[in-house]
Amino acid sequence: MPAGALRLLALDGGGVRGLSSLMILRRLMATVDPDAPPKPCDYFDMIAGTSTGGLIAIMLGRLGMTVDECIDAYTTLSDKVFEKKSHRVTIKGKLQGRFDGAELERAVKTIVVNRGLGADVLLKDLDSPCKVFVCATSKETGDTVCLASYRSPRSDNSDLLNTTTIWQACRATSAATTFFDPIAIGPFNEHFVDGALGANNPIYALWNQAQDVWGDQLRGSLKCLVSIGTGLPALRPVRDDVLGIWATLKDLATETEKTAQQFHRDKSELDDEGRYYRFNVDRGLEEIGLEESKKKTEIAAVTRRYVESQAVFKQMKACANNIAGREYYGPYRTSFSLQGVPVSNHFVARPLVTVELEECLLPRRRSRATQRRIFVLHGLGGIGKTQLAADFARRHRAVFSSVFWLDGRSEDRLRQSLASCAARLPEGQISERSRNAVLYSEEDLKIVVAEVLDWLAQPDNSDWLLIFDNVDQDVNQGSETGAYDVRRYLPGVHGSVLITTRLLRLAQLGKSTQLRGVDKQLATAIFQQWGGAEGALDEAGRELLGLLGGLPLALAQAASYIRETGLDTASYVRLYKQQWDDLMESGGESGSPLVDYEQGSVATTWTVSFNAVEAQNKNAANLLRLWAFVDGRDLWHGLLQAAAEGGEQWPGWLCDVAGNEVRYLDAVRLLLRYSMIESQESVQGSHIMHPVVHRWASHIQDGAEKREVLRLAVMVVGLSVPSSTSKDYWVVQRRLLPHAERCSWWIAEIYKARRSFDDTMATDAMHLLGILYMDQGRLTEAESMFQRALEGSEKALGRDHTSTLDTVNNLGLLYTDQGRLTEAESMYQRALEGYEKALGRDHPSTLATVNNLGSLYRDQGRLTEAESMYQRALEGKEKALGQDHISTLNTVNNLGSLYKDQGRLTEAESMFQRALEGSEKALGRDHTSTLDTVNNLSNLYRNQGRLTEAESMYQRALEGREKALGRDHTSTLDTVNNLGILYADQGRLTEAESMFQRALEGKEKALGRDHISTLSTVNNLGNLYRDQGRLTEAESMFQRALEGKEKALGRDHTSTLDTVNNLGNLYADQGRLTEVESMYQRALEGREKALGRDHTSTLDTVNNLGLLYADQGRLTEAESMYQRALKGYEKALGRDHTSTLDTVNNLGNLYADQGRLTEAESMYQRALEGYEKALGRDHISTLDTVNNLGLLYADQGRLTEAESMYQRALEGKEKALGQDHISTLNTVNNLGSLYRDQGRLTEAESMFQRALEGSEKALGRDHTSTLDTVNNLGLLYADQGRLTEAESMFQRALEGSEKALGRDHTSTLDTVNNLGLLYADQGRLTEAESMYQRALSGFRVAVGPSHRKTQLAMRNLDLLPHAKDPSAATEPPPPKAKVKILEKLRVKLRGFTKERR
Repeated sequence: MPAGALRLLALDGGGVRGLSSLMILRRLMATVDPDAPPKPCDYFDMIAGTSTGGLIAIMLGRLGMTVDECIDAYTTLSDKVFEKKSHRVTIKGKLQGRFDGAELERAVKTIVVNRGLGADVLLKDLDSPCKVFVCATSKETGDTVCLASYRSPRSDNSDLLNTTTIWQACRATSAATTFFDPIAIGPFNEHFVDGALGANNPIYALWNQAQDVWGDQLRGSLKCLVSIGTGLPALRPVRDDVLGIWATLKDLATETEKTAQQFHRDKSELDDEGRYYRFNVDRGLEEIGLEESKKKTEIAAVTRRYVESQAVFKQMKACANNIAGREYYGPYRTSFSLQGVPVSNHFVARPLVTVELEECLLPRRRSRATQRRIFVLHGLGGIGKTQLAADFARRHRAVFSSVFWLDGRSEDRLRQSLASCAARLPEGQISERSRNAVLYSEEDLKIVVAEVLDWLAQPDNSDWLLIFDNVDQDVNQGSETGAYDVRRYLPGVHGSVLITTRLLRLAQLGKSTQLRGVDKQLATAIFQQWGGAEGALDEAGRELLGLLGGLPLALAQAASYIRETGLDTASYVRLYKQQWDDLMESGGESGSPLVDYEQGSVATTWTVSFNAVEAQNKNAANLLRLWAFVDGRDLWHGLLQAAAEGGEQWPGWLCDVAGNEVRYLDAVRLLLRYSMIESQESVQGSHIMHPVVHRWASHIQDGAEKREVLRLAVMVVGLSVPSSTSKDYWVVQRRLLPHAERCSWWIAEIYKARRSFDDTMATDAMHLLGILYMDQGRLTEAESMFQRALEGSEKALGRDHTSTLDTVNNLGLLYTDQGRLTEAESMYQRALEGYEKALGRDHPSTLATVNNLGSLYRDQGRLTEAESMYQRALEGKEKALGQDHISTLNTVNNLGSLYKDQGRLTEAESMFQRALEGSEKALGRDHTSTLDTVNNLSNLYRNQGRLTEAESMYQRALEGREKALGRDHTSTLDTVNNLGILYADQGRLTEAESMFQRALEGKEKALGRDHISTLSTVNNLGNLYRDQGRLTEAESMFQRALEGKEKALGRDHTSTLDTVNNLGNLYADQGRLTEVESMYQRALEGREKALGRDHTSTLDTVNNLGLLYADQGRLTEAESMYQRALKGYEKALGRDHTSTLDTVNNLGNLYADQGRLTEAESMYQRALEGYEKALGRDHISTLDTVNNLGLLYADQGRLTEAESMYQRALEGKEKALGQDHISTLNTVNNLGSLYRDQGRLTEAESMFQRALEGSEKALGRDHTSTLDTVNNLGLLYADQGRLTEAESMFQRALEGSEKALGRDHTSTLDTVNNLGLLYADQGRLTEAESMYQRALSGFRVAVGPSHRKTQLAMRNLDLLPHAKDPSAATEPPPPKAKVKILEKLRVKLRGFTKERR
């Protein structure tokens, strides 16, 4: 280190953010010496700090701590010190510190004692080579005072020097306003406050003190001045300030950076000369207050991001070199030259790789051990190895005695490079003949090379750097000319060696790293460096960056082309996709070679390597060609398994690598050796191709060859698609999907050129790709594949061949999934006729299509025809295959589902039981087909209200599927979904949500966010959130499901319309009646078009429209809808089907609302008798109607019968659902209303309280059902004369309804009306009138002027004048009609679809 070189360090104040400055300093010292980061006191001649920076300066400089020791001590100190005192007062306008100065004193003394010094040791240390001072502010004068460890030659500081202890100096520099109290020190008890008030950035104080100590020699001797900040804080006050303090702290917050900028302007020459460095986190610490010691993790993360940024990385490297003074001054120094190496004006550094190079290759002069340091940079051609090596050499040339760049492309070039180094060696260290040699012969070359290597091998000549660039020929293969063993040219046992190569094998020579594509940030920087524009930041630019995959050569070539031609980025992207060959060629009009790169363009850079690969192993070259047409991000041996068994349809080389893993690995190792592929770090056995190499590999093949290799790729991928009945099929399918997508793109390109694949193997493969897409819910892509497979089969085999008919049948399945039922029927009919002709009526393939036709008819609501198809299929299979064959049992299972739809539940159970027993016998209890039937039985039991048995079946299905298929299999998740539906029915809403969330997460992972099965669970979550009163979340779920289904299936698909229907239900809950009608009408029109007027799903929406019209007071229209639904159900399902009875029940509700109580009772009695017969006395639907009969009897004044009904309903629900189920609590609420009507007010209150507590627990305080009971309690309290409590209840109900449903919802208006009644009872007539007016205007808009609610509100308003002036009445006023709302909770069966697979 040259004598007289001064290094200075300034540390800003900043409270707990001082941790940031310490982390910056730690990185700086590690950059100085990565192996053994030095203490700052060993390198810096003077360290200055203020406040927090002052504490750190003392620890580093006076106490001689390492940075890590200082961080430990500092974090411990901040945790102890920045805790509020137990009291804080302001007396006569004087501020008392928020934190305990005594605690700071104790903490500092502890640190001092732990360093082996006395607690009261002085700051003074005249013998230390590292001078330290801290800034404090004199309270008396306001001047900045430097409390120093040294004697100042130009100012008398002896009084403070000889008396100030370390802890006093720490207290004085840290006495920030409102943080610590001032401190008196020195012989004159001078009071000091925080130095930050005068010099929070102590850079000027440091410069002045350095001038005092070193005088005029400072400028000439200054090696490095480093200033470190604590981040840019936000301009916000500290709590508990008094007037005037905010202005002071605001100035303090900005002073540090203003000071830094001013110093930079004043001493700009220091920056120009590379002697001044400022480090300060520019963003991320703004919201961290000076005292927030709990945010250390956040401070650390933000600072780490700052120091790893490219600009700071470069600055820190330069600063570290300056601090260390690493220049080599020894006798072996040579001139620096990289002659022949391109000088790039566009180079963008890779900080992390550069750090690895520095840690390995930079000389360790303080280390006694000398050994050779080798680093191998290996990777794809064009990835930036040479440019990175050149940058490293130029960046650190002063550190090494010599830097020699050697051309490693061949042994001859290498030897010539070594010989050329001789002329640069110092005189007298090798023979003059060699220094000035003219190489006329091979012998001359040998002599000069030997002398250069001997010179490098001299024991005390150990600080040189040799760079072997482009060592790309593999000596082990022997077939390449110029290949050599690089180890023969490594001199001695010391020095630094950097090798760049495409050969993975050379990585074993030393430390190494594989250079990969750069990240998005660096890619953008490279693109902009070469292009000189912001193009990479727009949408087209981002797409281009993705296409080029972070390959520096490709980025440079693209940006240069755009710059030179003036083409916009979007046009370049289009050319890249359409005319890749022309665009990537070097020379010609398309673009000139890049002089910064050896081979100029990506079109030529890999040719040498590929030719070498092909010369050594044709299998490897062919494998690379094949992989060009599949997805390049996941290449593994299993992808080739379709060809493993051989056959004449496969080429011999493919059978060889597919059937012999050793030969496959040989090929892969060679491709890895030449960096044509890379190992996949996250997936064992998988490899990846860079996207540009992937593109190049397809374009090196000519038309005929390309088409044949593509055909092989389609066969390899298509014939690997597993059946959906195989274990873990979905895992393999998801892995194959990206390969299918890539093949599909190439197939489309072939078809665009009016070519096709006509052989049966290729069409079979495309057929299987269609199945893959269909299983994955990608129905549009599936149709495209099936259509192409169909065209190929028809051309190759004929329209009536069974393979052709297989595709026709699958197109029928696809159209069914898409809701295109007419087209599906056409496909099935064609397949059926073809099979019957080719195979006979009773062949299993024929019967499979018959079965599919049955399922189609069932979907269309043509239940009689469906039954006919199923019966034919069943009889045929029983005859051909036997009663117990799995295919037979599948149709038995389907018949069970049909009978369930028809309401023939006993027959359905019989079918399911037969299917279950047969599957258990044939396949075992735990086989997946057996579990499918278990799942279906569960659904049946659930519909029958046998919830305990249903849960038992679901649990069995779930456990079996988890065991057989795994927790994440889609069939497992289907059962999880169904359990969620069951739990929702049981009122176990938290468990239901857990099930739905598990199903959703699993399906998103296995199938994707937009798969139909995923969206079905999203829909179910929407239903659950609706049940819980979480209406906003419910709407979000329904909207997601709707958008996904519209995209995947179309606007008119029946599954899409299911969610449209559900959105209508939600809007009804929210009182958005106009939107409700729009949703129902859309669902109705769509279903009528897709399924017909009389399909049961169509009738479900007709029923829901009836409910809506009833809510709106459009009672005639409601009755019309119910009558249409009822007639349709009776025709399609029979008089006694549960769906028929649901509408009968709703008609009963309507008649009750109309006051047609006799007709209402008739409807309820019919519904009740039907439910009891179909479902049993204790089924929930039965009990709902019992509850409604209770309401009717109460309306008729038949209170004893009403109570009997309620009691029966209550006992049944408690038994079936539990005491706390919402449906149970509804009946509890109704009993409360009955007791109130009977004057049994104490019992009524008990019922309402039970209902309220249960609802709050199950649904929350703000759920609308909870608020219904709150409203009813208000009515009860009003009856009891407890008017204050009544008002409290009504107000709570009103606020909750307004929040959950809106101000204008009918339920909100009901409570408004009730408040009006209460105010009238209290004589608060003006407030009562206001409530009535609001209710009346709201009802008129919401339900119309003729609705019963509107009429009652109008009557209440009319009665109000009698209350105001009773003497004005000529006859007794009519009795007040108190509207008692929401005490009768009718069961309204909206019939919304809860989807399950």
